[in-house]
Amino acid sequence: MRVAADSPAAPLVVIRLLALLPPQWPCSTQVSADRITLRVGADPDAARAAVAGALRDRALRGWSLPDAGFVF
Repeated sequence: MRVAADSPAAPLVVIRLLALLPPQWPCSTQVSADRITLRVGADPDAARAAVAGALRDRALRGWSLPDAGFVF
């Protein structure tokens, strides 16, 4: 979820995010201006940890993982 107005645009963020996830994971996305819905074919805990780690990338600043209690 986009939490800062000056954050990179969602279409760019989703490309970077997918590039940072394990390549063998099947993924599908739905992108809107302030939210990216990502469905990952992996263990939910592993997927959440991988996405949280990817969101620490400076290129993804201002985006957060909902319900996780943190913003990157």
